Amino acid sequence: MSTTYQIQQGEWLKPLAEKYKGNFSLDVYKQKLKKANPNVDWNKIEKGDIVELPWSTSTKPTFTKKTTSKKSTNKVKKKAKNKSNKKKVVKKIKNCKNKCGECKSTWDSSTNKKIKLLHPKIRCNAYGLINKIEKDLKIKVRITTGYRTIAEQNRLYAQGRTTPGKKVTTVIGGRSIHNYGLAIDIVEIKNGKANWNTKWKEFALIGKACGFKWGGDWKKFKDKPHFQKTFGYSSLKLLRKAKRNEFDKDGYIIL
Repeated sequence: MSTTYQIQQGEWLKPLAEKYKGNFSLDVYKQKLKKANPNVDWNKIEKGDIVELPWSTSTKPTFTKKTTSKKSTNKVKKKAKNKSNKKKVVKKIKNCKNKCGECKSTWDSSTNKKIKLLHPKIRCNAYGLINKIEKDLKIKVRITTGYRTIAEQNRLYAQGRTTPGKKVTTVIGGRSIHNYGLAIDIVEIKNGKANWNTKWKEFALIGKACGFKWGGDWKKFKDKPHFQKTFGYSSLKLLRKAKRNEFDKDGYIIL
């Protein structure tokens, strides 16, 4: 219900809103007056001007608050709960400081085989990462790539350049940390399938607790599934050691 109203002496937007203010804030009434009178310049209004009041003048107007549906309320509560649980998990991981998971076989036979081919100095780190993610986050992850030969690296580098396919690496054979068994790539396994849209930041926290550097921190070519532990050696320095034949009796680069 709207009412035609004649402005009295000293009245403008604020005094008029105060005059009829009811159960809501003053700003609500001011906004409703503006909406009801889109062509009125309230700074220039004078006594005798006619405006529309979006309410009756007989009683102070009241408005009904918007109600939120039960479905919407539950959705908000669920979102807040998930956010709270995520914070708890992250806090739990951070509180672990340098604690990694157990150095024992993981849930996945394929992962265990790949870990056995890694450089001996990072095998426990790899076991620990997989086991700790499962324990703390209740997520099963698999190592998709561990040790990679130089020939395999060169084939991957050619992909998207001289052979069909999408580019998957920026380095040639000998310049990848995988070539020395010091890096792993992981993925979540959900309902038997790889899930790449996963909790990478939480994985990163655990990976760092296990002594790894995370590919997701790289500025140019972010590689979220990638974790590596190089003991201070760059790929170029590792390549130089390999060219000098600095390998142990089992064929691993001497660190």
